[in-house]
Amino acid sequence: PNGRGVQLEYLVPPGHLAGARLPMAILKDSVRWIERTQGYQYTGDVYRTICMNKSNFGGMENVGNTTIVTDAALIGEHSLDQQLLYAHAVIVHEFEHNQCGSETTMDTPFDVWLNEAYTVDVERQYMSERFDPTFIRLQQMDSIRNPLLGPLAIEDGGHAGRIVRDGFNDPDELIDGVTYVKAAEVIRMLRLVLGKDHFVAGKELYFQRYRGGNATTDQFFECFEEISGVSLEAFKREWLYRVGYPAVTAETRYDPASRRLVVDFRQHCQGSPSSFHLPIELALVDTEGQDLPGSARVFQLTAAKGTCEFSGITEPPRFVSINRGGSFYGSFHHRNATLEQRVAQARLDPDAFNRIEAFRQLSDRERIALLTASDAAVSEPWLDLYGDFIRDPELSPGLRGFFLRIEEQPLDRTYCTWYPELVAARERLMTLVNQRYRDDLLELLAAVDNRGPDATLAAGIEARFLKAILLQLITVDDSTAGHDLLIHQYRTATNANDRFAALVALNRTSAPRRREILEEVFQRWHREPSGYANYLKIVGSGSQDDFFTMIAEEQRRPQFDLSHPTLCRSLLVTAAANTKMIWTDAGISWVGAAVIELAPVNGTTAGRLLNTFQHVAGLKPDLRRRVTAVLETIAGEVSAAASPTIAGQVRSYLEAARAAEAAADQ
Repeated sequence: PNGRGVQLEYLVPPGHLAGARLPMAILKDSVRWIERTQGYQYTGDVYRTICMNKSNFGGMENVGNTTIVTDAALIGEHSLDQQLLYAHAVIVHEFEHNQCGSETTMDTPFDVWLNEAYTVDVERQYMSERFDPTFIRLQQMDSIRNPLLGPLAIEDGGHAGRIVRDGFNDPDELIDGVTYVKAAEVIRMLRLVLGKDHFVAGKELYFQRYRGGNATTDQFFECFEEISGVSLEAFKREWLYRVGYPAVTAETRYDPASRRLVVDFRQHCQGSPSSFHLPIELALVDTEGQDLPGSARVFQLTAAKGTCEFSGITEPPRFVSINRGGSFYGSFHHRNATLEQRVAQARLDPDAFNRIEAFRQLSDRERIALLTASDAAVSEPWLDLYGDFIRDPELSPGLRGFFLRIEEQPLDRTYCTWYPELVAARERLMTLVNQRYRDDLLELLAAVDNRGPDATLAAGIEARFLKAILLQLITVDDSTAGHDLLIHQYRTATNANDRFAALVALNRTSAPRRREILEEVFQRWHREPSGYANYLKIVGSGSQDDFFTMIAEEQRRPQFDLSHPTLCRSLLVTAAANTKMIWTDAGISWVGAAVIELAPVNGTTAGRLLNTFQHVAGLKPDLRRRVTAVLETIAGEVSAAASPTIAGQVRSYLEAARAAEAAADQ
């Protein structure tokens, strides 16, 4: 706006200039967007982005010189949609670091969350403007609930979860799902606690006061307290300095005589009597799927119990929509919501995020029935509702994809460690859907299988997301027709994501040509870093009997480099997240051997692999003993001198496992 120019430079590997065109367009858009929405103008003359091939992390801000991992810094023929989304996110993220991270920076490493959480919050705002906000928020919820690296899983283990740490062996330990995901949720909740205007004024005061200097966590919060007049001491203490999250329940009751509807909230955090300050977005919804006028609000729950009252309600609402948009970090369960109310919410809630959550609750009901009785019947109402979502032409591709995706992980975190049973339940649900709706699924696939170029690459992301889910559902029966469909989809795909989705699904089948085609893919893709990484992810996603043989063969290839973080993440971390294959005797032993081999080479990636065992104390007794034996082997092979991070992580897991074993013996 002031007419001053900034030179944007992109340093790319030789011969890869074309891959910088879309990222440069994203960068230009980010610079303008940040000025318009955040009020920040870059103060330098040159802003340079440098591609880096090897990194444990996506990017690293430096004054005027930002490094971004090549997979995200360049967009080419092998770039998957997740990389395209990540490119949008990391480019605006690193540019915002000029304001929060360079011009105003943390006082100590223990305040690193502040640099990252605030910047992630800005990144999320950008993503919600450039893509469908519900689609983006649902993806963020996937990160929160990620069973290997997500903050809920980390905190369920009981070993970590404090945002402001009390110590570390290596600064890299501070860069995890707690810092980037949980802490970003804290910033999001802070906005809901204070209101948008006070939040904006508080952050403007913060950057004005500390520009050109360092700031502590306390100084950050003091700016918001000064603007709003609200004490944030309890909010800060509970969210930043303790492990754990609130498990919130709600019960609703309507009194026709007084025309009042009451929502009774309770929160509980394992091992702690204190309570979090939670902003809970909710509204009453009528039979037409409209919010009752004046009912939408943010309720502040600051104690173990709280009551939200609605007066002047002449008749009971169709349902109460609670925790809209995932307004607080933690878990939520509406205890007395009826089956009919959940069905109505899945169909009618004006908050699209909560439509998905309502159907997830219904799916959880079916999943838990299968977990506790493997011969349980799946209910007809659930199957009927699922069919309605397949055939609903009003749904966006992204929303329909989230409705149709049958997840492995339950919402009820009591069952999160029932790994083999969760795999079996998911496969049972997918098989039943396939048997009943195969023709409908094929018809929907044909409708979204547009092979023409999208107006922009980003425009087709939701359709490709849906297509990948449909391929899994259609081919779960491992039939010859399914094999042929997947090979056809791979051969005729016009973009990286469609090729990748077809090959991932193919590698989970017994198709006779599976290994032949995968070898062909390796030969075509391995010379391009992104292509090779995609190929390794496909191998790590397999589910046939030769899974561990294939992993070993890939590691023996001369192209594979154990010291290359991207290659290790693509093959080994993908394999570690492969629940069906890992939670077997062979898989448990494989994780142990992989951690031992990798620990002296790359402790960060080894730690991510080791996260597989973070819930050892919560496993069923037989499985817990098998994992404990492997942890003891790792402890004997990886010394604190060789890798203090891994040694400490293993020690923590073993202490929890032994305590659980002792408790079981009493």
